[in-house]
Amino acid sequence: MSVITANPSLLAAPVGRETMEVLRAAQRADMEEAARAHEEKRQPALMASGYKEMATEFREKAIEQATCYLSFDSKQMASLTKSVPGASHLFYLLLRPHHPGITEDDAYEILLAVGQDEVDRIFAEVAGRSAALKNADSPAA
Repeated sequence: MSVITANPSLLAAPVGRETMEVLRAAQRADMEEAARAHEEKRQPALMASGYKEMATEFREKAIEQATCYLSFDSKQMASLTKSVPGASHLFYLLLRPHHPGITEDDAYEILLAVGQDEVDRIFAEVAGRSAALKNADSPAA
């Protein structure tokens, strides 16, 4: 069940007086624009139909983000793993459980020392994309 179906009230935002005033003003401007466009024999450039309250737009974006599945392969994680500070911090978080005394600076130095290919291999293993993991999980013959 998605967040939207679980709570449809998230999409039904109350319309405030300010919103109604803005919509009325836009509708009046649209009526004037439609009349001018008719006289000038052109398509009107209408605004009211494109108006969306900022809170509604923020809510829609929040719902979209909340319903996203965040995996190691998602674009949000890719933006983290493809930047030096992000990869360094993630590397630090991976090392910390078995090396409690490690610092972020130490993790950064190790990250630089092992090289990008090894870092990619480690991140692939963490994400479950490693060939070694798949072979190790195979049933014995």
